[in-house]
Order: sequence, then structure tokens, then C-alpha cells
Amino acid sequence: MGLVHFLSVIIISASTAIFTPSNSFIVNSEPEAAVRISYLNNSFRSSFIDVNGNEGPEAKHVIRKYSTEESLFYIDLINQFGGSYFDVSLFDIWTLINLQSKGEDGELSIMENNIFFVQDWNGSLWAVEVIWTVIGWNIGAFPVDTGNKIERGAFVFVRR
Repeated sequence: MGLVHFLSVIIISASTAIFTPSNSFIVNSEPEAAVRISYLNNSFRSSFIDVNGNEGPEAKHVIRKYSTEESLFYIDLINQFGGSYFDVSLFDIWTLINLQSKGEDGELSIMENNIFFVQDWNGSLWAVEVIWTVIGWNIGAFPVDTGNKIERGAFVFVRR
């Protein structure tokens, strides 16, 4: 695919429950926290948490993981995937973070950015970046039309 390299397929199990992001994405980086989250940026909070939206239930589905081959902009990634519907849900992100709740090895990189494209409750597409720091996961949402550049080696997760 040129700008990205396919790495793996991840199966996200079905969920019969409603997922409420505001009950899960909670800043708590204490060692005993169930999931260590050290930071949520203001855009993530206002677009996904403060609105008190819900997701689900979700059928079993596939997420594909890619690695960026060079530094590029969000719009380059969107174009790389054909500009088609490929966004993931907050439930998908939570599922992956929960499997690496304290920074263990897994599908998410603990060294590089993990990029997800997520639609907010108004239908706007955001790039959600998830990165492990020494004390927990930093999670930020950024408009896809910003000049933010994604470094080579970042992981990109798409639902296709």
C-alpha cells in the first residue's frame, strides 16, 4: 500500500452491552488502577467524553493494523485507505487499551503512536492518538485536517 505496511488482523469480540466511554476513559495513573490513563486532551474530552454518548452493542469484527512507512499527514492516511468508511469505535480503542492496561506488550505500540480514526457523535472524523508514557496511556483527539504529522513507524488501526 505504499505509505503503510500491513502488520496484522485483530479480532474484536462481540459485545452485548452498551459501552459508555465516560465510564471507561478515566484519568487514573496510580499503579493499582485497572487501566492506567495519564492524560486525555481537551478535544478528546469534549468530543467523546463530555457528551455522554453510548456505543454498542457490537458484533464481532476485524481491525487491521498497519505501520507507517514514512512521516505523513492524517489526510495522507485517509487517502491511502481510499477515503472510505474505515473508522473504529471508542469500544475498539478501549478493548485494545484494556488488554495492555499497564503498558504490557500487545497489539498497541508502547514505543510509538497508535492512530485511530473515530467519528464523534456529530459525525465529524477525528484522529485519536494513543501513546504509552511511563505512567499511563495518553489519549488525544485531533481534527483530521490539521497539519499534524505522523512519524514513521506509528501504528494505524482501521476497520475494514
